[in-house]
Amino acid sequence: NVQLLDLPLSFGGARLAENFAYKITPWAFGGAWTSHINGSTSFSKDTLVDGASATTMRAGEFSQMSNSVEALQEFKIQTSGMSAEYGRSQGGVYNYVMKSGANQIHGSVYGGLRNEVLNANTFVNNANGVRRALDRKINYAGSFGGPVYLPKIYDGHNRTFFYTAYEHYRDRSLGFGGPSRTAPL
Repeated sequence: NVQLLDLPLSFGGARLAENFAYKITPWAFGGAWTSHINGSTSFSKDTLVDGASATTMRAGEFSQMSNSVEALQEFKIQTSGMSAEYGRSQGGVYNYVMKSGANQIHGSVYGGLRNEVLNANTFVNNANGVRRALDRKINYAGSFGGPVYLPKIYDGHNRTFFYTAYEHYRDRSLGFGGPSRTAPL
């Protein structure tokens, strides 16, 4: 978990552990939408959250309802040599283990900002007298957990715990891509 939180996850589509996993897992290609693991077909992986299958109508597609990185305790990818309990999957298994509450109050806070004011202009834009394009992204997250405690009613130490996490990603890119030209051959 510490390594996952410390690694620089890109602003491209928020912080998704699954997208990062494709960059570090051998023979896994694609992204959250479609993936190919060890030569498998698209939508042939299984996604487990705390041991329960989170498979939707597109097998293994999890990006629309994925959990915040702040809520992940462990993230494991199994691509081959899986036991029989994972027999529903052709390509691989993505296994998410969520954090849980404890007797001590604990949590985390994350914030990321990207703004064109902080970026340098490109050489081509400077040569043509063009200003920097708008590039505004903001991502913030937080998590909080501990024992359930209601004063004079219930003390949940060693019995009842809670943990919650929230993440928000906003992207406002109003720049245009490179010009495209067509010419007769």
